[in-house]
Amino acid sequence: MPRAYALRIGSLPSGVAAPTAAYTVGTQVGVPTGTSLTTTAGSSLPAHDATEVVTLTHPITGATADLTVRVWRRRRFTGAPSIQPGVGEHFMFDECAFEVSNSSWALDLNTGGAVANQMAPLYVLRRCTLNGNDTTERVLGGHFVWLQECHITGGSDAWQGGAWSVAERCNIIAGTDTRNPDPHSDGFQMTDTGGLTLHRCWISAGTTPGQNAALRLGTEFGAVDNFVDVFYCGLDRGGYVVQCDGADNPGGIGPVRFRGNRWTADAWFYGPTDFVDTTVTEWTNNFTTAGTPVAQP
Repeated sequence: MPRAYALRIGSLPSGVAAPTAAYTVGTQVGVPTGTSLTTTAGSSLPAHDATEVVTLTHPITGATADLTVRVWRRRRFTGAPSIQPGVGEHFMFDECAFEVSNSSWALDLNTGGAVANQMAPLYVLRRCTLNGNDTTERVLGGHFVWLQECHITGGSDAWQGGAWSVAERCNIIAGTDTRNPDPHSDGFQMTDTGGLTLHRCWISAGTTPGQNAALRLGTEFGAVDNFVDVFYCGLDRGGYVVQCDGADNPGGIGPVRFRGNRWTADAWFYGPTDFVDTTVTEWTNNFTTAGTPVAQP
């Protein structure tokens, strides 16, 4: 049976002004404890379990959208599936586990036919657990996805991609609590495009300090020239905890907004931030867990 994981954002220190609701202790994420799952081996999807309409509500703007989705519910996938919806299709995985022992990913999301709109994602993952078991290059690879209360861990990168995506109330953790599969590990990594919202997430570089980051934006494959919003997140460990390096593309990175975030105090090798060729349009109420302001880079 699976078990749920605690959302790892802790309580706020006294005297630090921020919405305490953004740091609720005890929220459970991932597949709920005791859920019975049907195991699916191989890299192909079985027939979907239902077709439903889900309503998405953006955690920052409040915008809503109804999306007709094909649903896979309460399944355990062990074959590192690589998934591609058909034209006009949207897939939802509800309370599913993706577990691998040796692969390049636990879940690979292909993006043919996607549109640059957070409110029309190709994929919705709700209360899912993704575990690379410290063997994968990335646990989740993909763009155009909406993550709700998911637990992602056990790879060099927990999540790589993220264009036109939303994650809310998720744990995104490189490696595991005991080790990283590679010394260069990132909790989240994006290398082009943007259009990302991270809201009330715990994002961690894992246990190994040095050449890693909890949150890394780079421009190796193009400019990150659409917005990136990081609101009310816990940012944990790394060489630089947050690295935004726009030097590899003339378009650089931006606009980016950081609001109400908490850096684990003194849990970095070099510093809390490292920004190059990055346009910051908001930097408000960002502190360490010890109550020290994190200066705008």
